[in-house]
Amino acid sequence: MALAAEFEKACTLMGLKEREAAEEAIKDWLRKNQGQASLESYLKQGPAKPVIFQNIPLQKVQITIIKSELDCLHLGSESLVRHMSSR
Repeated sequence: MALAAEFEKACTLMGLKEREAAEEAIKDWLRKNQGQASLESYLKQGPAKPVIFQNIPLQKVQITIIKSELDCLHLGSESLVRHMSSR
């Protein structure tokens, strides 16, 4: 039998309205557990650290492109120097 069906049956047998029974159960649970440590007390306190996601293949591609562009610039400047010195 499903939990909801069991709850409905129990309320009917005791002559209680389901909403009132649920509210009383929640109030009772809160009273019993109010002294319990909260989850926050178990967490490390301190500055929050950002989560950094790295896409290594993308970074490698970007580095390869940059190296290629630098090589082109370097080769271009060498040919310009040779051209200027041959005058």
